[in-house]
Amino acid sequence: MEAAFPAGALPVGALVTTALAVLSQLYAAIPLLAPVDADLGGDATFALPTVYGLCYAAGFLLWGPIADRHGLKRVMTAGLALLVLVTLGCAFAGPLPILAVLRGVQGLAAVSFASVALAYLGEAVSLAPDT
Repeated sequence: MEAAFPAGALPVGALVTTALAVLSQLYAAIPLLAPVDADLGGDATFALPTVYGLCYAAGFLLWGPIADRHGLKRVMTAGLALLVLVTLGCAFAGPLPILAVLRGVQGLAAVSFASVALAYLGEAVSLAPDT
């Protein structure tokens, strides 16, 4: 008998957990505004949530066509790898403008997962079992 859902609970759970972690990148920066302001000497409101949010929003227009051309799994994997590297870079960013650039790249990388994962789940999980 064929399973009602081609993707098992483990891959779907991993995608949902990763989606929550990726989305939290936007909101996790909010409590860091005051410490980053004090440490880097500037207004971190632009560098942390604003640049990230703008690039995240713009990235939805970018990643769909790229995923159509190169494949959903490949784009999700590459985007997550880039997100990990850029997030690590944010931890070591010196001046505020460098942090702002890294947060922008982080937003673009994060949306590569968010936009493509929705399409991937649509393909991997059947909404209604075949009868």
